[in-house]
Amino acid sequence: MLTAFHTFGCTQNNYETQKLRDLLLDCGHVAIEEGEPELIVINSCAVTASAEKGADEMAGRMRKKYPEAIIALVGCYGEVLLRGGQTFKHADIVLGNNKFQLIDALEKHLAAPDAKCSPTTTRSLATTCPPAATHPPATTDPPAATLSSSATCVPAASQSTAALSKSAPSKPYANTAQAFLHIQNGCDSACSFCIVPGLRGKSMSAPPGRIMDDLKRLLSQGYKEVMIAGINIGLYKSGVYRLIDILSEINAIDSLEGIRLCSLEPMSLDAGFVRGLPGITKLRPHFHISLQSGCDKILALMKRNYTFKQYYSLITAIRGAIREAVGATAAISTDVIVGFPGEGAGEFIESCENIAKCQFSDIHIFKYSPRAGTIAAGMPNHVSAHQKSARANVLEGIKMQACYDFNNRFIGSTERVTIQKRRPGVPAEGVTGHNIKIAVSGHIPTDAGYVDAIVTGLGKSHGSLIGKSII
Repeated sequence: MLTAFHTFGCTQNNYETQKLRDLLLDCGHVAIEEGEPELIVINSCAVTASAEKGADEMAGRMRKKYPEAIIALVGCYGEVLLRGGQTFKHADIVLGNNKFQLIDALEKHLAAPDAKCSPTTTRSLATTCPPAATHPPATTDPPAATLSSSATCVPAASQSTAALSKSAPSKPYANTAQAFLHIQNGCDSACSFCIVPGLRGKSMSAPPGRIMDDLKRLLSQGYKEVMIAGINIGLYKSGVYRLIDILSEINAIDSLEGIRLCSLEPMSLDAGFVRGLPGITKLRPHFHISLQSGCDKILALMKRNYTFKQYYSLITAIRGAIREAVGATAAISTDVIVGFPGEGAGEFIESCENIAKCQFSDIHIFKYSPRAGTIAAGMPNHVSAHQKSARANVLEGIKMQACYDFNNRFIGSTERVTIQKRRPGVPAEGVTGHNIKIAVSGHIPTDAGYVDAIVTGLGKSHGSLIGKSII
């Protein structure tokens, strides 16, 4: 079955899309990026209303463009729909965090008398799929729900343990030297605006031995760089191992060239993490550390459990540790929410002043959207949509200046670029060690995962680079 994948949300979701892709490939599916798909898998996010809207709109476009395709909505937005007993008119299959039961759900859908599928997909997947024993082990999730728009939704359990088992991909990742290395799932924090802990469950960490086995398999497949993935990897804990300890083990593998970290939460990072950074010599010097607000009053309302001063001290210490390790400036990017309940003009100005002080390499800006079941949704003094938009525009200006100040220093330098995407006739897309997006023109060997490029300019809104291969 020709299968297209669309992913919304965090690095964890990107990892899980790859895992879904591998499971389906093992069953004889063919992953495509162009052409007409027979199956469309939308791995969704529910952290903001805009993320949910994005999945809605994507499914609607796909249904209109490919009316005969089977559409599967999976992930956190699916979990929200299932728990609320809601239907989703554009999807034939809806799964929540039991997304790895997609194969079973698809088999049931194809077996239904009124199943929508092309003639080439009417046979059971059982004829091509490996025995059930090779699939991820069973979990406490109830059976996968095979759902049409009129079906009754059956929710998954709060967290599937499948995501922590057998995580190394069985087939290579497409068009990149970089693979995901999954170490953790879930979150123990209780931020007043966030529904992720309720959807993903408590933090669960993979044992070091399994992580190292997964890493060795990835390296044997030709990968040179890994992205350490999880919902809140700062919470990693397995026996005496903490995040810095597992990073040290990973760093010691000779054939590995690079380590990247997904998003970090400041309240999950301690002095031991910072002290250990100089020893992680293969770590790419980029840290995405969520701030959410530069105002202490709003941070308290968000239940973030740190002050701006503590956050600033943390990123200053990390910059010092990286400078000691590699003699370079660390790139620190962040997330900021504007228009949180109780944020008046004074609080917003304070937040902006402190954000500018941090000299971020990039800022991801989110307009606050209430999430049902969270504390913040019931707070007083909600900010109007107009004010949220106006404040987001102000912060966008601060972001553009910050990106220019950070990225402009690389013009004329030679950067090692991890290639992420290449298409005929256009520059290849990749990221530098500081996680800056870069479009690279010139000759790049078709099998190259990396290329050295001279930075020749800045991209749109100063948020990316333009370069030329020196091969």
